[in-house]
Amino acid sequence: MKNAFATTALAAMLSMGTLAGASAMPAVNAPAADTASTAKVELVGHRGHNNAQRGHHRIMPRHVIKRHLHRQGFRNIRNMRLVRGDYVLLARGYRGPVRLVVDGRSGRVLSRHVLRGGHRPGFVFRGGNGNFSYSFGIR
Repeated sequence: MKNAFATTALAAMLSMGTLAGASAMPAVNAPAADTASTAKVELVGHRGHNNAQRGHHRIMPRHVIKRHLHRQGFRNIRNMRLVRGDYVLLARGYRGPVRLVVDGRSGRVLSRHVLRGGHRPGFVFRGGNGNFSYSFGIR
């Protein structure tokens, strides 16, 4: 059934002239058949063969990532290392020391992990002797 329908549709198009007009157009500036078969065409991106530049974005240098994080409010940026295209580092955020994973191509913070609690309001009394210890706090 499908073949009969496809054959009928093709015959209708040919009879209306939609496909016949396209095939009857003269070829202007057509290359010779022998030059087209012998020429090797290699499709290469606009950046060439260099694999380091092949992606949409390259990995940003460390100082650019540091400047980007500094503008976001992170201070004391240290232990910056590149792991599979992402920078892993330690910094000081507004909640205390944090471990950051930053995308090396965009500079976006992918994950943030607070290492210690930082400053907690209130006070705590701790004490004890050799056998007994106590802790009392108001938060």
